[in-house]
Amino acid sequence: MEYLLFITALGLGGVCAFGAFLFSRRRAPTKRSQLSYCLTAIIVSIGIGLLIAELAVSFVIVAVASDDREETFFDAELGWSRPPRNRVHDLNATATPSRRPDVVIVGDSVAFGHGVKPEEGMVHQARLLLEPNGISILNAAVSGYGVDQSYLYVKRHVDSWQSLRAVVVVLFSGNDFTDTASNIRYGKSKPQFRFVENELQLSQATIRRHSLRNTLSASKLIFASQALIPPFHDFLDDLSGKHVSSDDETKKVIESLLAELSVELDSRGTDLLLLLVPGKGDIENSSPTLLWFQVAIQRYGDHSVDLLPFLQETSVGADDLYLANDSWHLSVRGNAIAGEILARTIHTHLSQN
Repeated sequence: MEYLLFITALGLGGVCAFGAFLFSRRRAPTKRSQLSYCLTAIIVSIGIGLLIAELAVSFVIVAVASDDREETFFDAELGWSRPPRNRVHDLNATATPSRRPDVVIVGDSVAFGHGVKPEEGMVHQARLLLEPNGISILNAAVSGYGVDQSYLYVKRHVDSWQSLRAVVVVLFSGNDFTDTASNIRYGKSKPQFRFVENELQLSQATIRRHSLRNTLSASKLIFASQALIPPFHDFLDDLSGKHVSSDDETKKVIESLLAELSVELDSRGTDLLLLLVPGKGDIENSSPTLLWFQVAIQRYGDHSVDLLPFLQETSVGADDLYLANDSWHLSVRGNAIAGEILARTIHTHLSQN
């Protein structure tokens, strides 16, 4: 759809340019004047065509897609964050100093509940099971976050979560690894941890609001064009300084962040729980990334749970556990299962500690 709108808009611009060219041939007294009129008409017409395409693509994205990214705002440390109040404040609100949860959930759109109603997400399903037992739970997940951003998010807010007993980091095998490896997500700049002389360092402590990458990401047309035209995507990556760490370095980064987070929370008397969520393809054939995460979560935190066997033992197939045409986000059924396992994990762990 975006591609069709893009071509249509440019076509309209071309028609305008051709019309202006014919007009200039009849009205301009000299060839030099005709050329000047023509070049000006072409530039203006192309600009108008791109503007029409931008508006059209923006309209389609808003009208057709319900995208969690629209609810976020720029954050100089995290890249983007969720506003304190939004349309699902009561269910999936960002943590604020006034809230005193027993358990905080962090992660990306899988934990947030992308694609389902707020009351159908895994965290709210877990909340319904935990609150009768006196356990309050807060969903602080933000769409698009890698392990690095979740780590920084907890570090920033942990002092405001009074009486906190546990933090649950929801890890998703589909893209948490690649998101943590890169300094760009959603076309926007994000923090990235790297090893420099065997020391873990944050490569970009402060993100510029109007950096080239963030400025370009504001255009829906550019965002859509990157998916349709791979060379254009690669060009923008090179132009804006995209860096993707190697798999070996990314593994070290994730392990280090989980280890540091465990130590930080332990010093405050708070436990770290890890919940691993597989992608749709992992249900039938585990990916190398999932296999690595399965080993890694056993080494960090106070308790870890792999959701894969619980999804595999259900009587429904993978198509019913994930959203249609989506290999990442859980369906209502998948979220219900994940919510039950999440609640059981939290209740069991807190009861024993």
